[in-house]
Amino acid sequence: MCDKKKEKNLDRDYVQIGLINTIKLANFIPSILKKKITLLILDLDIEGEMAIESGKELIYEYHIPYIFIEFNKSIFHIHETDPQNFLRFFSKNGYKISLNGFLTNMFITIEDLIKIDFISINLYLIYYGK
Repeated sequence: MCDKKKEKNLDRDYVQIGLINTIKLANFIPSILKKKITLLILDLDIEGEMAIESGKELIYEYHIPYIFIEFNKSIFHIHETDPQNFLRFFSKNGYKISLNGFLTNMFITIEDLIKIDFISINLYLIYYGK
């Protein structure tokens, strides 16, 4: 099927019901420089890995101590991105992953997390340094 035909089919299949306003994470960097932020909550239900693209500096430079993520594997598959690469970004920047909250020493590896049969799960990332 040619691209124009695909576009027409998509237009027929989907109806715009409204617009969603989004804010890039990078927009918060000036606020972080003025205040200490200790918790970042990421809801990746719509954009998956792309939601963090503009805010990577918040992770590798400012090291927010606690990050809560509603992690949904299917969103990554929809966007054709690798959830393991997304999690490795945090791991390489000094974060450990817990399924049991922020105040625990029980951590899980990325490999073991991916083996778990789930669609959506809450992840608690704690910064321990590199």
